[in-house]
Amino acid sequence: MEQLSIRPVDLIGIIALFVAFLYTVQLLIVKDYKYSYNRFLIAFFASLTFIIAFFEIYDYGYLEFASNFIPLLNIAVLSLAPTLWLYIHSLVRPKKRKNLFKHYIYAASVGFLSVILFLAFKFIFVDSSTILQVFMFLTIGTLCVIFPIQNAYYIYQSFKLYSQHQKNIANVFSYDTYVNLKWIRILITGYLGFFILMIVVNLIDNVASDILFDTTMLAYVIYTGFHAIRQDDIYKNLPVEEEEEQMSQNDTEGEVAEQSELSDKPVKGDLLTPLEKTTTSVSRPKLKEEILSFVKKEKPYLNHDLNIYSLALMLNTNSKYLSQTINNEIGRSFVSFINSYRVEEAKQLLANPDSNLLTIEAIGNKAGFKSKSAFNNAFKKEVGKTPSAYKKGLSL
Repeated sequence: MEQLSIRPVDLIGIIALFVAFLYTVQLLIVKDYKYSYNRFLIAFFASLTFIIAFFEIYDYGYLEFASNFIPLLNIAVLSLAPTLWLYIHSLVRPKKRKNLFKHYIYAASVGFLSVILFLAFKFIFVDSSTILQVFMFLTIGTLCVIFPIQNAYYIYQSFKLYSQHQKNIANVFSYDTYVNLKWIRILITGYLGFFILMIVVNLIDNVASDILFDTTMLAYVIYTGFHAIRQDDIYKNLPVEEEEEQMSQNDTEGEVAEQSELSDKPVKGDLLTPLEKTTTSVSRPKLKEEILSFVKKEKPYLNHDLNIYSLALMLNTNSKYLSQTINNEIGRSFVSFINSYRVEEAKQLLANPDSNLLTIEAIGNKAGFKSKSAFNNAFKKEVGKTPSAYKKGLSL
């Protein structure tokens, strides 16, 4: 019986495969299937696990056995990029999308062709090396032609969607925990590296390329898996379903984010629909005064989970109109506007002797900030120094 010989360099690939498999199982157990982004996330990690497993089997020299799975390999490889984009899209734009199958046309077509050829050669030709040659030709053709074009498109769309989301959140949320999604940038960038290495490994088959591929995959799987497990529903605190729909429709599919109601910059022009104009009877200057009076008196900023929609409900106005008023009349983004009040609240707490026993994080929490880092960043932006430095200055 042939003994399995494992080289030290092979251990990296085995560990990467093991970690990817564990994360896939964990995602299957802990994630809620009712959210489409969780289903896409699980599909992404499952495809990634299968691809790593295939190349590990192939590298160990089990060519005939690996050739049996080439149809599935083609499907998995061509499903990765669309699934990555659909995960990000369903996470930041939680509106049900139609015609999802169109994103998997290439994967389904190549997979179907691979299965037909596989069955034909399996029963017509006895020489398994012929099967391997034909299917390796098909796989390399897939990797070198369809795969690069498809991935270039979806990676671009993923970066575009991420960029739009980063611009939008400043005018939707008063916090950044679970909504900032900086890890998504690594998810996309790392996938870009995986895409390039997939081509390199198939064109340059040597120990160095194998080590580079396995090491990169291990780091990528550990980082993305860790953050994917922790990622929560971005819109779970939004009070009205209709408002979620409004957010989900915002500047997708190539619309200009800077002109939307959720832009990070003040909006130029009137973006309200005729219906919204008839339901919004308060002028912007008057609404501005109502906002300033309400925020000062009722202190809604003390709520860690405050967002544009909940504030709109409190003021009995339209969230789009409210966002435009804060942008244009007050001259701030929503998060900047709310944080300015939180910083003032924190300054009062820092100056109060009764707060001497409180930590800086506790003071930030009482002022409405959800995390210490958000408190420090906002305070320094408004005051020019950290809360700790400000407190030391008070005692001088």
